[in-house]
Amino acid sequence: DHLYYLFTDHLGSTSEVRLANGTLHSRQYYRAFGEERYTSGALPTDRTYTSQREIENGLVHYGARTYDPLLARWIQPDSIIPESSQGIQAWDRYAYVNNSPLNYSDPTGHFFTSILIGAGIGALIGGAVNIIQQVKSAGCVSDWKDVVSAAAGGAVSGAVMSIAPITGIGAAFGYGAISNVLSEQTNAIVDAILEPSGKGLLNDFSANGGFTNGEKITNTGEIISDAIIGGALNGAAMGIAHSLSKVINISDPFQVTRDIPYVINILPNDNLLGIPFELVPISRNIVIEKSVISSFLRPATKVIKDAYLDYANQVLDEYVEW
Repeated sequence: DHLYYLFTDHLGSTSEVRLANGTLHSRQYYRAFGEERYTSGALPTDRTYTSQREIENGLVHYGARTYDPLLARWIQPDSIIPESSQGIQAWDRYAYVNNSPLNYSDPTGHFFTSILIGAGIGALIGGAVNIIQQVKSAGCVSDWKDVVSAAAGGAVSGAVMSIAPITGIGAAFGYGAISNVLSEQTNAIVDAILEPSGKGLLNDFSANGGFTNGEKITNTGEIISDAIIGGALNGAAMGIAHSLSKVINISDPFQVTRDIPYVINILPNDNLLGIPFELVPISRNIVIEKSVISSFLRPATKVIKDAYLDYANQVLDEYVEW
């Protein structure tokens, strides 16, 4: 028995294995969508592409679904269609990570972990800011309930902003306003739960800034103020980041919308089947055509996979760049 150390690339794919003394045991590199590109030695683990478990016939099991790196497609459709965060490509429910495998991975098989990640980051930031404020004012953390409340509000704000389709300053302002209002209302309900006064939950909710006491709308001015502040701050931050993205290498926070459908040439016109395949809109229909194609190609891929897949990867790379 040996102790092995697994080294991964930026996506978490096992790319190198070394023994405890540092001796190289094996290497494995991958093409963009996960097919093996280079192998030296046998990996002592079945955790390969993006650290997921490789099962029979080269398939990779992601928990909710099974992925085929050879086809760059899921075997099962996604159970959700997150068009608001992924755009029109969300309707291609067999597509892997929105056809951007160099930037993203999908640890659950749903590619919707951005909500959880956003909520987690928001909770950490909200709780940390509250702790800093308490230490700065009192020299210590005197009220952990406030920390929990701030973390809950931050989680809601982070979750909302993680999926908000920000396409411009107006959207940035609007979603910032919604996010801040929901965050402050979450703070109010958590405070009401953690520190009851005995007058009833809704009365406590209203007393802490909530929008109602069960009988009427309350705190209207405070809510409008929260919306304006949240919208202004988020709009300013997004606008600055958008401007900076034009001159330095940072991501543009504004999503670009397109009215024309995405298209991809799934086979060269002189393909093995002798059938001309032109540009096909990415939709559910492409899933059926690609499944049919795979039933013909899989038996022959042992011989022709390098030539064909190099072409396919080139087309996919050009498509993703476009």
